[in-house]
Amino acid sequence: MLVPNGRGGHDVVVEACIDAEPSVSIMSQSSIATTLAGGVSARLGMVRGAASAGVEKRLSFVDPEQRTLPLGDLVPTQACLASVARAATLQDLSQAIVLHDVLVAIIKNTVCTKADASGGMVALGSVEASAFSECVQESDGQVPLGYKAVPLSKVQAMSGGAVPIDIGPVTERGEAEVEVGGDVDFAELARRAAQAKAVREAKEEALVAEQARLEAQERTAAAALAEAQRARSAAARQQLLDQAAADLRQLQPLLEMALSPETKPVLEAYIDKWGSAKVHVDDLTEDVDVPGVAVVRTHLGGPAYIEWIKLNDFSVSKSEVTVAQYRVCVKAGACSPPDTGKYCNWGRSGREDHPINCVDYQQATTFAAWAGARLPTGDEWKAAAYGGGKYIPFPWGEEAPTCERVVMDEGGWGCGRDSTWPVCSKPAGNSKQGVCDLSGSLFEWTREPGLNSGSTRTRMCRGGGWNRSKPRMLNTVTQFAMPVPTRGLHVGIRLVK
Repeated sequence: MLVPNGRGGHDVVVEACIDAEPSVSIMSQSSIATTLAGGVSARLGMVRGAASAGVEKRLSFVDPEQRTLPLGDLVPTQACLASVARAATLQDLSQAIVLHDVLVAIIKNTVCTKADASGGMVALGSVEASAFSECVQESDGQVPLGYKAVPLSKVQAMSGGAVPIDIGPVTERGEAEVEVGGDVDFAELARRAAQAKAVREAKEEALVAEQARLEAQERTAAAALAEAQRARSAAARQQLLDQAAADLRQLQPLLEMALSPETKPVLEAYIDKWGSAKVHVDDLTEDVDVPGVAVVRTHLGGPAYIEWIKLNDFSVSKSEVTVAQYRVCVKAGACSPPDTGKYCNWGRSGREDHPINCVDYQQATTFAAWAGARLPTGDEWKAAAYGGGKYIPFPWGEEAPTCERVVMDEGGWGCGRDSTWPVCSKPAGNSKQGVCDLSGSLFEWTREPGLNSGSTRTRMCRGGGWNRSKPRMLNTVTQFAMPVPTRGLHVGIRLVK
């Protein structure tokens, strides 16, 4: 039983007045608003009530319970009535009430707010909030947050046998300053709640939009930075290759004569300089294969300097056979010279690191045997182009060929140069194992018979050429039957072993 104390709260007159155990309901946060019909204001665990000096506070709590005595059990014990009689001699009990329904919970924290100039609510700072005891509430255990009660006079009537009990409006607040009943302007509360919800949602939407904008801006900036880095790396790579090619031209007279004790150190110096070339751009480091290195190594040591890439059950030469590599075989007397002419690389100055073309099937087979290797079968060639796996349309993947990846007819034969390029000039077009020029550059002889199975008159050539432009002529399944005596400007040699 409680009695108003004149300070906005209540004092306890009698603690145990009813000889009955209350029922206890463990409540979910969202169910509180509809449970105490007398008017405890609650929403998703946040209880809002009026504090002093125009300040509003919001309690955040956990573990809420509702403790209820049925109205029919509100029969005071004789001890209670005796205590009430004694208390009545000391104070006015006309406004005394008896609790029958109580909401208790553990208070986690309290946030106090006040109206700002625009009519919105702003949180008090820690110093300002400390001026109000109601703004620093928290508890270690469960404390009352709100209740329902009936007048003491009606409970006393129960002891005399009166039956109907009119509960009447709830007009008091518990010590947690939670509004219960009373004169509440719900229209104003609803308006404020709707306004606050709209403001919050607008801020959240603006935050999401701004975050999306910043992420898009960051992606765009990163893509632009990566593209700029790739462009700088490509420019640096080309500059390095141009310098290496210029050095190789200076060595051309030595490459056209037999190796001697006088020429060997000079050629080895070229290998030392360009054999492990790298390009550094910011934090990106790229290895650069200088075609002239293979040319000089071939002159120094013969076909042992062919670079091999291991696949599943065989190895394939990384590049097409170069002019310099074929020249060693000719000098050894094992190979016959290719044809010469405008588009043939044999006999052309500065073409030592270009792929050898204008060779027939027999010349290709002879060189392969001299190098301790052989020409690929059709299946071996496709396995190299597929990267040892399943079918893909191009050695690098799905994207259509351009001069970024392939030496082809785009802007003119040979990407506008009207000639082949040094081998491995387009690393972006390599297979995933690093095999060069499987698309474009030159078609390559295979051992696969032509259209008539078992025919000795033709052999299949694969890979596309520097004078081809259509993707269907540059993909991994393109093939055509070439008469074995033909020395085509667009056909060359690749080895397997």
